[in-house]
Amino acid sequence: MNDNLRKYITHGYRNVEGFFSYLALKTIAKLSEIQSQNKITGAVCEIGVHHGRSFILLHLLTNGHEKSVAYDLFEMQEQNVDKSGEGDKGKLLFNLNKHKCDLSRINVILKNSLSLTPEQVLNDANGTIKIFSIDGGHTSEIVYHDLEIGENTISNGGIIIVDDVFEDQWPGVSEGTCKYLLGGNSKLIPVAVFDNKVAFTNMQYMQEIYQAGLRTLAPEFIFKESKYFGTKILVLWNSSNRIIDTMRKTKLWQLTKDNKLGSSIRKIIKS
Repeated sequence: MNDNLRKYITHGYRNVEGFFSYLALKTIAKLSEIQSQNKITGAVCEIGVHHGRSFILLHLLTNGHEKSVAYDLFEMQEQNVDKSGEGDKGKLLFNLNKHKCDLSRINVILKNSLSLTPEQVLNDANGTIKIFSIDGGHTSEIVYHDLEIGENTISNGGIIIVDDVFEDQWPGVSEGTCKYLLGGNSKLIPVAVFDNKVAFTNMQYMQEIYQAGLRTLAPEFIFKESKYFGTKILVLWNSSNRIIDTMRKTKLWQLTKDNKLGSSIRKIIKS
């Protein structure tokens, strides 16, 4: 793990506005480590980057030649039909610089993902995607489309991560995910559930490798094996952080996280 990545995971992410938890950071970093061990390469890509809290991590998980691609509506908020985020390109670029990201390998693109094609993503990324994060529009139609883009652009053994699948504020994400997986054309294989996200891969043998690798995160995190669309899936959670993870999704936490109250809470529960 390089120094910039270590600093971001241990404390830097807290300085970037967003709802991306420590559990998610550690889980995705472990998935990336497993990819390196299995020689799975490619760019990283995220649809819906907000201010970059998760995208910075994805970029810091790339090596010296891999690209990072960010798609967001940014100033085209009139197209944000479900008001599921409000990306700010200026804040994103500020945060990328602050956390020592290599801007020469990053493409930040103003785009409605419904107009994206696999060909454009592959061109923007200079090849296939090893980790594709979907956190854009939260309607069923948009999630279905973004999953289709993801599946048609990830590397062999790559990972797609869909955010807010189980978030009660956004039922369209669950609907779109279910429709896509049941549509008959998808070969995506569930890997893990964590922080309201679901990770998928496209190679059966990698499902077992990813799940075995994620289990090494114990005892920091707790695991349960379950079933999802007929196949085994690993569920990860951090019981000691459950309160803080719930708070992090609220406006109240955004107002208090940097004051004395927030500091006191962090001393009791690791954020």
